[in-house]
Amino acid sequence: MILSGSRRDGSSAGGEAPRPTAKGVLLALVASFFWSLNTIAISNTGPHLSSFSSNTLRMFISLILCAVFAKATSPRRSLFLGRDEYRRFGIVIILEVFVGSTVFLYGLSHAPLAVASALSALSPVIAAPIAWWKRTERFEPFKFLGIVSVVVGIVLLVGLGRTAA
Repeated sequence: MILSGSRRDGSSAGGEAPRPTAKGVLLALVASFFWSLNTIAISNTGPHLSSFSSNTLRMFISLILCAVFAKATSPRRSLFLGRDEYRRFGIVIILEVFVGSTVFLYGLSHAPLAVASALSALSPVIAAPIAWWKRTERFEPFKFLGIVSVVVGIVLLVGLGRTAA
């Protein structure tokens, strides 16, 4: 919800980025590890399966795991979004869950692993400028330099991947 300009506690994001915590960084690293396993599994089995069937299975498993994780980490919170959240983010949720995830599956199963996984990991390159534009995060030159480095790396990876093939 940071892109909306408000935080879960209702306070305004006001241009201040949340401070990273050790728990948050650790969970992000764990997520990255599992995302990597997911990427490898999709690239190995994807060409033999329907993207729609695979996505349905992934989303079903994700629904169960998210519910278990949510109750384990925040037992008092509801598992469901409120009506306001659905109104504000419903189209984004639908596009990401159905379109984004299906395209992700198809792309990973029909492209070289290194190129497809690098391209699919570009969300920070897109999200950071949106957050700066929406003023939910403060612009920082080193973050900008990091994003430029990532884009250059992706261009080199995709470009060199074509010439080496």
